[in-house]
Amino acid sequence: MEHFQLGEKRFVPAPIYAFVLHDWQLAKYDYKPRSLFDPNDGLLDTVGYPEMVNLTPRPGIRLTEQLQWFMVKQLVLSKYNKNVNNKQEFFGRLSSEEREYIVRAFCGLTKSQTAFTNNAGTEEESGRRNYIAGWNTGGEFPILFENTCGGTTVELFSNIKYANGYKIKTLRNSDYEIWKNRTYKSHPQYFTKAVNATVIPYQGKWRIDAMHYLDGKEVAIPIISETGYSFIATDRVILLNWNNSIPSPYYPYP
Repeated sequence: MEHFQLGEKRFVPAPIYAFVLHDWQLAKYDYKPRSLFDPNDGLLDTVGYPEMVNLTPRPGIRLTEQLQWFMVKQLVLSKYNKNVNNKQEFFGRLSSEEREYIVRAFCGLTKSQTAFTNNAGTEEESGRRNYIAGWNTGGEFPILFENTCGGTTVELFSNIKYANGYKIKTLRNSDYEIWKNRTYKSHPQYFTKAVNATVIPYQGKWRIDAMHYLDGKEVAIPIISETGYSFIATDRVILLNWNNSIPSPYYPYP
């Protein structure tokens, strides 16, 4: 067992961050938006498309009432710069117009057509629980899948390359009480910055915007798993030098 004298400083290694590359930064897509690389993939160039990157394994986690409010917490913080942790604070700190706006944003973001809750979303006709809108609260739980987007910065356990890629840190589902007060601002490495890619070029690069659900404000989705880790393909990221800054996920940069 290690012993340390009073006042002795313990060495804490610097975190290892990795930037999730955009499609147009990858040789596999010929340095183009995905839809230009494969025009038959069904992505709509005219409106942009989610620049999704799957993590592995990807069984998904149940979106309980606590986790749904945790997601709303991030939306409210981004849109209105207010802190909301639960239903009581949601009604106590937001106006009726603000509440309606956030409910619409949450329902749009978690519908079954989105990659985050693919085929297991919260729309009323799904029969799944939506505690934010207040329907189907006795039904099955929706599922949040282990995804991220190009432009997100994640934290690695190490720079070791495993068969499934780099091992990244996630919020562990069973540790909710430990991280329930975290936000995408205080711990950005645990949140996907949800983005849309377009085929509009900017100085040889391609436009990346925040998903539309908050009308231009950042849309942050927690990266949660049952184990506290996921894997991301090594060719999908670049390692970052630690300099206390997180790269912008957008282009052109704000």
